[in-house]
Amino acid sequence: MVRSNDKFKIESKQPMTKIDGQRVITGSAEWQALAFKVNYYHFLEDKAKDPNVKNPLDLVDWKSYWPELYEILEKWSMVNISNQDCLKKAKDYETYLENGGRVYKNHTHGSGYLDTESNEFLIDPYSIKDKEVHQHSVKG
Repeated sequence: MVRSNDKFKIESKQPMTKIDGQRVITGSAEWQALAFKVNYYHFLEDKAKDPNVKNPLDLVDWKSYWPELYEILEKWSMVNISNQDCLKKAKDYETYLENGGRVYKNHTHGSGYLDTESNEFLIDPYSIKDKEVHQHSVKG
């Protein structure tokens, strides 16, 4: 009895990552939303200090660019929220941190890229902020 028509068939596995206790496919909409979660919490920290800061996730029209990602971001209330609601979330997060809460961090954060022209590794500016300001945070 033959188990397969092609005994040399190789099943490709999609790379999976575990973020915040969820297994997601690397590069998928869920993975990207979890990666943006770090930037969103950094935005909330900045918003608590300066109420005029704009949400970086609102700068892109996710509804037309990547509808699946937009649905996730909207479900998590990370895009298209009023300034008052955003200020309330920022103050709540600031209070949480002041009361001994840990800074949100996941392992999609802290990356950079190799600049081919200068042959230098350039680090994401949020990574530098993270190393200097949030030395005692834990991974999510």
